[in-house]
Amino acid sequence: MSSPSQRRMISPPGETVSGVEWHVDDESAPTNGRPAPGTEDRPFPVTRLLLAILAGKMTVLLIVFLAYELLPFSTEAFEANFVDPDFQHVSLASAFSTWDAQHYLYLSSYGYQPGQMSNAFFPLFPLLIRLATGAVHDQLLAGFIVANLASLIGLYLLFELIRELHGRDVARNSLLLYLAFPTAFFLSLIYTESLYLLLVSSFFLLLFRGRLGWAAIPAALLPLARPEGVLIVLPLAVYYLVERTPLGLRLARPVHRRSAALPSWDEALSDPRLLAVASPALGAASYLAFMKLATGNPFEMFQAMQSYVSAHSLSYVLHPLQLARVLGEWPLDVHGFTNSAIDRLFFLLFLGLLVPLFQRVHPALAVYGLMVGVLNVISGTFMSYSRYLLLAFPVFIAAAILLSQPRTRWALVPLTYTFVMVQGLFVTMHALGYWVA
Repeated sequence: MSSPSQRRMISPPGETVSGVEWHVDDESAPTNGRPAPGTEDRPFPVTRLLLAILAGKMTVLLIVFLAYELLPFSTEAFEANFVDPDFQHVSLASAFSTWDAQHYLYLSSYGYQPGQMSNAFFPLFPLLIRLATGAVHDQLLAGFIVANLASLIGLYLLFELIRELHGRDVARNSLLLYLAFPTAFFLSLIYTESLYLLLVSSFFLLLFRGRLGWAAIPAALLPLARPEGVLIVLPLAVYYLVERTPLGLRLARPVHRRSAALPSWDEALSDPRLLAVASPALGAASYLAFMKLATGNPFEMFQAMQSYVSAHSLSYVLHPLQLARVLGEWPLDVHGFTNSAIDRLFFLLFLGLLVPLFQRVHPALAVYGLMVGVLNVISGTFMSYSRYLLLAFPVFIAAAILLSQPRTRWALVPLTYTFVMVQGLFVTMHALGYWVA
C-alpha cells in the first residue's frame, strides 16, 4: 500500500472543499471504473475471493452440524419461539432453521394471513424460497440455496464496489472485517440479510458506475426485502444532488466523475434519470398493495410487530424522553433480548466510526450507513443490533480505512481473530436454539 503522501485524490484537483477528501489507498485502485495505468496486467483473483467466501460458508454450516450432533439442543427455547408446522419435530433441520428462519419457511409455504405474527416479515425472500422449492422440491434446501447464492454474489459485488472506490487493500480489509464480524454467519443461514446484501450492493455498484436507470431496479426491490429498504431513497437523492446538480461543486467528487462537468439546475431537474429517485417509493407502494391484498390491511406489519419483545415504533422519534427511558433499560445482561451489553457495545463502536465514515466515504454511502445504523435504536430497542449492523456496510469500509493506516494496521489481525472467535460462539448458540440476534 502506498504511503499517505503517495495517495491519489478521488476528487478532481481544486474541487475539494470543507477540508474533506476521499482517497484511494493502494496503487491498484481504478480511475473512472478502469484499472490505474500500469496495473492492467494484474488479474483480479475473482476465483480466490469466491472460494474464500465459500470456505467461510462451509465452516458455518459445519459448526451448525457439529453443534447439533455433539451438544444438547434447547428444545424449550425452540418451541417457545414461533415454529413452522412443517418443522415442529426437533431434528437436524431444526438446528439449521432456528428463530426467524421458521417465519420465512412458513411464509414460503402458507403465505400471509390476517392476524399472523409472521406478517412482520417482508415478502420478497419467502417468495424466492417458494420459487426455488418448486425447482429442488425441498423447502429447507431451497432456503439455503437462495440465501447463500444471494450472499455469495452480494459479497462479490460489495468487494467490487469498495475496490472501485477505495482500492484493493481497503476492499480486502473491509470484506475481512465484514465476514469476521460476530453476526456475519446469518449470511449463510435462512435470513433475509443475504438477499438484502445482494440488492443493496448491486444498487450502489450500479449507482457509482452512473447507471441510474438500472440502479432503480434494486432500489425498488429493497423495500420488499426489509424495512430498511425504503431508506435507500436518501442515499439515492444525496448521490443525485452531489453528482448530477451544481451542488456537487461544493463537495468532493468520487472517482467515477473526476473530470466530468456538472449540469446546471435546469438540466439536472429536467434529466429523466431523476425519476430513479422515486423507485424506492414505488417499491414501498408495491409492498403496501401486496399486504392489502394478502391480509386486508396494508399496515398489517405494524400490528404484527406488537407480538414481539422488541415492539419497534417510530413514534419514539416524537417522544425523545420516552425513547431514552426505553433504551436506558437496567440492569444490563451480557447478551439478553433487549438489555444486551454486547449490542450496546456495537452501537458505541458504530458511533465512534461516524466521523471517519463522513470524512473518508462518499456522502451517499455515509448517509446510508448512518440511517441504517440508527434506525433500530430510534425505533426504541437495541434488540438484534449486532445483526442489523451488518446492513450498515459503509461503517466497515470506514473501519478498514482506519486499519489500513501505518499506525493502526497492527490491530487488524487481533480484531479479526476476536470477531471470528465470538462468531463461532454465536453460531453454536444459534444452532442450539439460544438467542443471538
